[in-house]
Amino acid sequence: MVGNKHAFFGATFLNDTNSILAYTYNGALVQWRKLDDSWESELTVKGHFGEVTDLEWSSSGHYLVSCSLD
Repeated sequence: MVGNKHAFFGATFLNDTNSILAYTYNGALVQWRKLDDSWESELTVKGHFGEVTDLEWSSSGHYLVSCSLD
C-alpha cells in the first residue's frame, strides 16, 4: 500500500454481527455481509470529492441524484 488511501480508519457492525460497514481515509464507505461461510461486498453510498453543483430526487422518490465537476 502507498499512503493512506486504502486504509480503513474505523468499522462497525450493522444491526447484527452479519454486516460490517467500514470507512477509509478519503471517506469512502465499504460494506460486507456474511453469507454462509464467506463475506460478500455490498453496494454502499458513493459520493463526490468536489463540490456538489446540483441534486434532485428521482420522480419515484427512491433515488437522490447529484452532480459535481469531479
